[in-house]
Amino acid sequence: MRQGINLPINDAEGRPLDARAVQERARLAEEAGFDGLWIEDVWETGVWRPDPTEWLLPAAAGTSRIELGILDFQLAAREPVESAHELISLQALSDLRVTVGISGGTPQSHAALGTDFDTRFSRLHQNADVVRRLANGEIVGEASLETWPRVRNTLRIALSAVVENSIARSATDYDAWIAPTDEVPAEELRQRLAVYRAAGGARAIATAHVGLVDAAVRFAELAEFGFDDAILVVGDWTPAQLDTLGPPAVAA
Repeated sequence: MRQGINLPINDAEGRPLDARAVQERARLAEEAGFDGLWIEDVWETGVWRPDPTEWLLPAAAGTSRIELGILDFQLAAREPVESAHELISLQALSDLRVTVGISGGTPQSHAALGTDFDTRFSRLHQNADVVRRLANGEIVGEASLETWPRVRNTLRIALSAVVENSIARSATDYDAWIAPTDEVPAEELRQRLAVYRAAGGARAIATAHVGLVDAAVRFAELAEFGFDDAILVVGDWTPAQLDTLGPPAVAA
């Protein structure tokens, strides 16, 4: 099982990291053996989060192997051509290491961006189709990004889903399924994973919000379920705290 961890946003004093600090943390995560480095796209009152594509740029510069991912990218509330432009640029600069996990978004994200929350899922799939086609070098309406040949057909799009029809759709229409696991009973997780596998799904990515002290145990639990990847969101870890996780391979 591949193991990922969140990319910190703040330092130990709660101050936003600068580009050099982001780059250093990304380098340390890669050297520690993690397979993925992920950032959440959050739009909530009272919660500051940076633009995920820009925050991953210094991470890309500081690493060479590790996957760079976005969790809950609010694509249903975002403009798809602009989103495609940002993601394609990041894909090129990171040497094709980007995976974007998309979701329908929250009431706060839709209110902030002036979009309709009730039609979020139809718009999510429509926008994902636009992003994928532009990333593959197609012309969509009047939009043409002239995507470099090397980058075409490389952007991985994963669908975050919890209901059966969406889980099955993640297997047929997307490159992976992202499975939120917080407070989900074990038997229900197994059932959701079975739905995904039955639909032909090849990459099931579990996410969990845990404390650093519980990370190794949670990695082992998710591996036992049969997930292909596990991404742990442990908060704004410091370089010293990363050592408490130990080598990722121990929990694989």
